[in-house]
Amino acid sequence: AQQCTVPVQISHTDNLTLCNIRILDHDFDSPPIFIKNCRGVSVRDVTIENTAFKGPGVLLEDCDGALVDGFILRGKTDNLTSGICFRLTTAGAFSGLRVSNVSAPAVKNAGILLEAIGKKKGTLADYVISGNLARIQDHIQGPRAIIVNNLP
Repeated sequence: AQQCTVPVQISHTDNLTLCNIRILDHDFDSPPIFIKNCRGVSVRDVTIENTAFKGPGVLLEDCDGALVDGFILRGKTDNLTSGICFRLTTAGAFSGLRVSNVSAPAVKNAGILLEAIGKKKGTLADYVISGNLARIQDHIQGPRAIIVNNLP
């Protein structure tokens, strides 16, 4: 996708695999990849190159059992607040997030951000974030979390 207003936007989908995604010159007010209310979604081998967006490169919102494996930022990406953002906005119980092989060292806040927003905070349990070249900020602090072998 090159210069698209919303290159990838997916919601209410189960057991989907996205792979080999290239997003170039994204200059719009929406995340390059936005996945919401999904279960069992796998996102593999993503490259985002040159974006002026001031938010996350990939936003996973209220997703259960999500996998992100292979994510790279290239070129001008220093406007991004995070490479990957996992966000809870509902009071649901989520689990099974796995994030690996992310390279997002030059973003404003964190390469990988986990957050819960809104009045009804959801929960996240049983998640693994490992083997990334990215700073991690876990504001959810769920039970049985494994966050190891990441380079800031």
